[in-house]
Amino acid sequence: ICGLLATLQERYSLAQQRLQQALQGARWLGIADPERMESLYTQAFLEFKQENTVAARRHLRRAMELALDLQGPEHPRLPALIEALARVELLEGRLEEAEQQAWQAIQHSPPQTEELIRRKVLLGRILLLRNNHHQAEQQLKGRGRLLIRKSGTEPVIRVMVEGDQQQEVEALANHL
Repeated sequence: ICGLLATLQERYSLAQQRLQQALQGARWLGIADPERMESLYTQAFLEFKQENTVAARRHLRRAMELALDLQGPEHPRLPALIEALARVELLEGRLEEAEQQAWQAIQHSPPQTEELIRRKVLLGRILLLRNNHHQAEQQLKGRGRLLIRKSGTEPVIRVMVEGDQQQEVEALANHL
């Protein structure tokens, strides 16, 4: 047993050395660079402020890949990156994707923190919007249509309801 344990310790040590060498090589090539990850996060924030959600999503996804390459799912920046991606998806009206990202952000958040509470509130808002969207579609029952999307000119989400009864349409739009 002692010989087996020594062999396992040797292999573990060798694997750690190879991992460190690979990570150093990746950093040298610019593949897994912490500064690059932070730069992408900053670029995503700036793109989001300018309502360029496509570029923001691309930068966030790349920053998440780098965070995972650097430290795996334990990377401290990962929950913030996932939360930011959920906000981008929500702004684009992609409610299912936003919900998935919000759940992931919650799962990666440390317990009993302000960040966890903020992410739970975000998830609650997404779920409420999805529920209201579903109820409105059920109420229309094929007599109209409902569209929620990001505005191309303003930092708002547009709610469009069409139907054959104006009072019902206005009530649904106001509710959403």
